[in-house]
Formats: sequence, structure tokens, C-alpha cells
Amino acid sequence: MICLEMNLKSDKNEEMYQIGMEALHKIPVSYTVRSDIALLTATFAQKRQEKEKAEQCWVEAFRSDSTVVNYLRIRLLSGDWWAYQPEINAVIEKAYKAASQRENGNIYHEHFERENYLHKNEYCTLLFFESQFEKMHAVGMNEKEGLGWSMTFMKQGLALMMLLLFSGEELPIGLKSMQSIAYSACGFSAEKYYKGITETNRESGEVLFSKLYDRWKKEISLSEDEISLWLDRIEKWIELRVRGIMENNRRNYYGECAAFIAAFGEVQESRGKTNAKASIMNQYRSEYSRRSAFHRELRAYGMKK
Repeated sequence: MICLEMNLKSDKNEEMYQIGMEALHKIPVSYTVRSDIALLTATFAQKRQEKEKAEQCWVEAFRSDSTVVNYLRIRLLSGDWWAYQPEINAVIEKAYKAASQRENGNIYHEHFERENYLHKNEYCTLLFFESQFEKMHAVGMNEKEGLGWSMTFMKQGLALMMLLLFSGEELPIGLKSMQSIAYSACGFSAEKYYKGITETNRESGEVLFSKLYDRWKKEISLSEDEISLWLDRIEKWIELRVRGIMENNRRNYYGECAAFIAAFGEVQESRGKTNAKASIMNQYRSEYSRRSAFHRELRAYGMKK
């Protein structure tokens, strides 16, 4: 009796898998709804212990909805990520091109909002996770002014890179703020991540994102020259941002500036520079000695009185 029930369940899973695959072949690849079908189909493949078929469905989910969540699933859960990487990279470039064509008025479709494309910030985020750091820099981190960052990739880029460069274990207060920026920028949620996976979600989105980021980070290697280059860039960008905020009296961004300053000091300390955080905070306190509100924000991130 038990064997019969197991066979019936197995047959049902196979039937649903085949229905899902048929739908994937019929629905245009560019429609984001196809991603949901791919993830549902992946669950039926996993119930039949067919991991490779499930992975192919994860790839199709990313092809039709090129989000960071769909990227991290295939990147971190597949048996051989590097076998999929060239295809995934091609999907990213195609989705970014689709957005560029739309913005240039070369594509019109009455259902375009249902189609897959990547705007610059989303594209740069995926370039980051693809370790294409110089391309990410060229596309999204070339601001020359300290204001007007809110719609750009600058804040996300700074946060993601400082988390990567941090060499410690537990995140200090400044880098925790960077993690929150990165989490929001990635549009991550545990509920979305566990679609297409038979595991049960028991963690908050931010906790899960932190664990996945750390798993990804262990695969990444930067040379000392690359590390030095990025530390230099980050220091200059923070100086540029703080100067722009101070010169234009944007008090509502003092806390953001303090978080970037603290995080940068924490990164430097994690890489062996003694008292770097206190030193950089005191430097900014001296430079903007009359900005008591700014000093309060710096103290909230660890500056001593």
C-alpha cells in the first residue's frame, strides 16, 4: 500500500513537471511570469530527486526574471555553477540591452511592464556578484559630484564593496549599516529565494542574505593591488560625498555620511590598520568642527567624545 502511494505521488510529480516544461516552451522567454512557472516546475523536479532538471529550471527562472534573488539561487545551490556561468552572463547582458532599447524608444509593447529587463543599478549589482568589478565601476560608479547619488549605483556600490573588502568575522556597526543598504539594493527576500526549493524557510530575509553573501564572498579573491585600488577609490568617494553634503547643508544625510565613514574605518582596521576608525572619524570631526549635528551622528557610529 505504501509503495503504491509513493508511486502515485511520483507519477503526479512527473506529470506536473511535464506540464510545467510544456508551459515554459510556450510562454515567451521575456515574460516575467515564466519565471514563476519555472520555479514551480523546479519543485516537482526536486521531489523526484532530479537535481539537474531543477537547476535548469532555476536557470530559466533567471532568464525570464533576472533578479539578484534568482541569481543567488542558481549561483549558490547548483552542483556546478561554472557550467552555467557563461549562459547566465549572456542573460544579464541581454536583459540590460533590453532596458537600453526601451529607454531609447526602440521597443514598444503594451505588456512591457511584464517583461524582463535590467536598469543600470540592477545591472551593476549583478556585475558585482559576477566579480566584474571594473566593469561595474565604469558603468555605475563614475559620479563626479557629491550630490545626486540617490538614483545612482554609488551608495549600493560602496556598501557592497566595503562588505567584500572587510576581513573580519562579526560586522561592526558601520558595516551593519552597509549590509542593510546592500540588502535593500538587491531586493532580496527569503520568501522569494525559497521559491523553487523544497527546503523550509526559517530565517529572516536579512539573516539569510548575510549568510548567502558570506558564502559567495568565500569564492572571491582579490589581489593586493586590487584591494589597494578599491580602498583608495572608496576613500575619495566618501570625501566627495561628505563635502557635497556639508557644502549644501543637507543635514538629513549626516547619518548616512557617518555610516560610510565608520564602515571605511572598520574595513581598514580589519585589514591591519590600527585605530583607523577613530583616526578617520576624528579627521572628519576636525574638518567640520562646527557641525555639532554631524558630530552626534559620528558618535552614534562609535566616535569617542
